[in-house]
Parts: sequence; structure tokens; C-alpha cells
Amino acid sequence: MINEQMKILNQIKIAQGEWLRAHTEEARAHAEVERLLQLFMASKDLNHQPEPTSDKQNLNAELFLGVTDVYFAEEGERLRLGNARKSGRRVNVEITNMLSDFFNRHLGEGYTADRETDGSVYVWKDGRPISAIRFITDMGFIRGEAWYEIADGLVSKVRHGLKKHQIFFIVGSLRNGLDLGQVESYLGKKVVSGWQFMHDREAVKEYVAKVQARTTCLADPEKQLIFLATGAHPNVLADDMYKLPADLRDEKRVEVRNYEWIHNIDTLIDQIKLLGDCTNVGL
Repeated sequence: MINEQMKILNQIKIAQGEWLRAHTEEARAHAEVERLLQLFMASKDLNHQPEPTSDKQNLNAELFLGVTDVYFAEEGERLRLGNARKSGRRVNVEITNMLSDFFNRHLGEGYTADRETDGSVYVWKDGRPISAIRFITDMGFIRGEAWYEIADGLVSKVRHGLKKHQIFFIVGSLRNGLDLGQVESYLGKKVVSGWQFMHDREAVKEYVAKVQARTTCLADPEKQLIFLATGAHPNVLADDMYKLPADLRDEKRVEVRNYEWIHNIDTLIDQIKLLGDCTNVGL
């Protein structure tokens, strides 16, 4: 009887030990989340500026990493609040704020970029509205043929009397937004998987060119609709980076700087500057 009681007592002690270890790890995890969030907020308070860019590759990377940083910060906020998902509304606001800062840095003197409540960033030259920019992380909710109808609607609702040649779309990634049936139809061949397609550079170029050509709500869709990444995705990258120590996060950022992009953001910047140079831009 005594041996049986001792055995039960030992089992209780083991269970207590396991409970303490589990809750200690949970507490450490919460503390780490809080620490990372504080570091991020501190970096914002210090008016941290993105690293200077010297070529087209890094200009794309700067924008892509800026979006990634928004998702990274939101992941910390999600964990802090105990939410099941990131806040889409907060992410959209922060991405358009980041996008405004990006274009304010790179368009030059006389240009001003500001986000507005319709989700677009509007660019002004010497007080005159010259373009609207819409960033779309991926086409997950507007994939396939639905994109053309959505694009038509967005263009029709642009503010300040801007015309179809003054509106630009940036799609962050093809990942999470492919309709394989549409891809096969556009390419005229069988596609084994989205992942296989995204690693076929020539197929991606052909598909994207056909999406551009069919986006007829834009005056020159080849220059007004640009795609950044194929398999890389800012939200996925942010989640991956959140789980890594700081030195490995830096390695991920280096990978982004060396990424092979679909299009370059400088072509869009050049188009906006051309609009800024036109005295009769609204005609």
C-alpha cells in the first residue's frame, strides 16, 4: 500500500514539473514577443531610414522589405493581443503609409505622395494631382478572371479626376494568387503545380504579359501594371523571419536584395515623372 502511494506521489511530482516547464516556456515566449515589439517601436522612434539604394535590384528590395516589415510588426501585434489572425485593415493602412514614404524618397523634389482612405497613394507635383498607385500584396481574393472586373472598378473610383493613363498597380507576389486553370489557358499547356510554374522564368514572363495585355482599363498596362516577385511573399517572409534570431533574419534580407524580380519598380517611377513633366497631364 505504501509503495503504491509513493508511486502516485512521484507521478504527481513529475506532472507538476512538466506543468512548470510548459508554463515557464510560455512566459519566456511572451517576454520575447514583447522585447521584439519594443525593439521595433524603438527603431521607428529613432526615425530609422532604409538603407540607401544604388541600383534597380535594391530599389525593388527596399519596397518589398518595407512591406515585409509591416507584416513582421503586425505579427508581433497579433501575438501580443492574442489574436488568431493579423489585422487586414491595420496592415493595409501601414503598407500605404510605407508606400507613401517610399515614393516621397524616390520621386524627387516637387513631388508629394500621400495615402488616402480609398486605399490608394496619390502623387502630386507642385500641388497638382498626377497619379494614383495601388499596392496589392497578392491576388488571392481577386485571382483569375476576377482581376479584370476588380481593376475596372478600382480605376473607375480613383479620385481627383485622374485618367486611366495616370493609374498604377503594383502586385507584390504571384504566390497565393494563381488560378492554375487560367495559367494553363494563357500558356496553352498543362501546368503541374503553381510552384513548378513559378520556377519557370519564361512561363512567368509569358503569363504576366498576357495579364497585362488584358487589363484594358489601363492606357498602357505593360507600364502601369507591374509584378514584383514570383514565389517570394512578404507575409510569408515576415512569418519566417519572426521565428529566426536576428543574424538569420539579416541573411533573409540579403536574399531579398539578390532576388530575381519579374519587373523593376524604376519603370513605374519613370512613368510618374513623365506625367509630372507634362503640363497638360489631365488631357
